[in-house]
Amino acid sequence: METELEEKNKKEEIKRKIRKARKNGEILPLTTDDCFKIMFANQAHLETLTFLISKVLNLKYDMLKGNIRLEPTKVTKTEIGKKQEERDLVVYVKPIETKLIIEVTYDKELLDHLGEYFLENRDDYIIKILRDLYYASAVHGNSLGKGEGYDKLNALFLLEFNPYFIDKDHKEFYEEYQLRNKYGHILTENIKIININVVKCRKLWYYNTYKSDEFDDHEKDLILLGALLSAKNIEEVDRCLQDINTTLEIKKLIKGVIVKMNNNDEAWGRFYDPKEERKRLNDSALAYSRKRGLKEGKEIGIKETKQEMVLAMYTKNLSLEDIEEISGLSQEEVETIINSSINDLEGYKQSERK
Repeated sequence: METELEEKNKKEEIKRKIRKARKNGEILPLTTDDCFKIMFANQAHLETLTFLISKVLNLKYDMLKGNIRLEPTKVTKTEIGKKQEERDLVVYVKPIETKLIIEVTYDKELLDHLGEYFLENRDDYIIKILRDLYYASAVHGNSLGKGEGYDKLNALFLLEFNPYFIDKDHKEFYEEYQLRNKYGHILTENIKIININVVKCRKLWYYNTYKSDEFDDHEKDLILLGALLSAKNIEEVDRCLQDINTTLEIKKLIKGVIVKMNNNDEAWGRFYDPKEERKRLNDSALAYSRKRGLKEGKEIGIKETKQEMVLAMYTKNLSLEDIEEISGLSQEEVETIINSSINDLEGYKQSERK
């Protein structure tokens, strides 16, 4: 735990960073949770939300105006399992009977550059997307009314704005995942996961390469949207808004909300102290990796885990019967582990005393 002095010094350091950032014209990117929710997941700003959905789904703004509905982002334990889950934005799009779940991820280290990022250790981000998909599936199924069949389910799109690619061989600015068999045949068009790399979008926009014939009009809109979400200063916001095809009123609203939310010291404080979110992702990734290792039958890993479990319980003076029951091992297996590790037990006991 932090001492009172350490906590005070950290707060002062955050204030110093905020002053420096504002002096240099920096802003909180829209990919931070606070800013994204203020801008789009807000009943008071349905115009900006309608703008976002129109660009994502390539639909006319006028068609969507008044026809989108913010859905609850929080699902209780009883509806989805043991944990209460919350997502950044859940929207029902009435004209096309589609539920859209949007998630944003901020990573300062990645957004500070204009490079193209692929994940070497992908576990923490994969588990995040899988967690989002499980959530989406649970919400989707629970949306059925009593007595309704699954043919009544709406289309479901999970959209991720991230500063990376999941697939290291990917060359586009976005990735699309669907349910397919081994021959590449799609099971349904009604379920999609789309990962848009905002760093790649910002690079394509920054160097004007997005204007080439390589991209169609919808793809250009998505690139500009990704660039806007990852803009680092007001100058970039202004340039990006000039390029985006939307009304002057919406551009003014977006700019006004960005300016207002960047006056919020609490949001800046969370921006510079994101360790809790990182810890949660790392904990999830660790649990996922262990589970995957067990499922894949990594015998060495299983053996080492069982040995550690048995030795830890033995040093806590649990009976052999209790150790057998908890570990799922036989009496002979438990005794073999203890006897073969007898020289290490004193070290275990000393570490436990500490």
